[in-house]
Amino acid sequence: MTEPPRQARRVGRPARINRATIVTAARSVLEAEGLDALTMRRLAREVGRAPMALYHHVSSRSELLTAVLSVQAGEIPRPKLPADPRDRMVAVACHLHGALAEVPWVMEVLSHGEGVGVPALWISDEFLASARDWGATPERALHMFRSIWHYIIGELTHRFHARRRKTDPELPDDWRASVGETDLVDVPTLRAMLPEWDRLSASYDVPVAITELIDGMLAVTRPEGRTSI
Repeated sequence: MTEPPRQARRVGRPARINRATIVTAARSVLEAEGLDALTMRRLAREVGRAPMALYHHVSSRSELLTAVLSVQAGEIPRPKLPADPRDRMVAVACHLHGALAEVPWVMEVLSHGEGVGVPALWISDEFLASARDWGATPERALHMFRSIWHYIIGELTHRFHARRRKTDPELPDDWRASVGETDLVDVPTLRAMLPEWDRLSASYDVPVAITELIDGMLAVTRPEGRTSI
């Protein structure tokens, strides 16, 4: 008895995609594998479309990264802040550092010059407003915010690379791995501190550092309209 001919399988049209679907897929790639893995070709495979189809929704990889950052920024909670301008600056800066520290891939993206995302602009606005409330000029308030921003980016970038060193066997665990005794002849203070380096490093506290930076900047900032501090 012969078998009836098999019916050809009907191939349906691929599911429609939109900008939100693409951004969600891009975020998943970033979370799982980091920035280097996120290419338009790779993303096209994730959503089951040809790479050119993505450009109907995002014009470039840069625009895509900005969109992903905006989604991430929208998830940063907005806490109740202190009324005192100095305390508010400290709270805002610590909150920003904490929010970014929870998402390692964000540092990769920010290091390429992308903006943190429009939904997070309230953070910079709160810091600038606090500095202005304290009495700083607009110029000084902006300089203070940039100093804090650069500190946060630098600290988190260092943390990101330290994490990479622990998982990549080709990278040295610590800068001390490439330093020999002869390299320390002309740096006696550093050489004397090396035996205690790990203990001293463990006591480093980011909120304390941020507070000291802000207090230091306020100490040399003449409030607007005053002749002395």
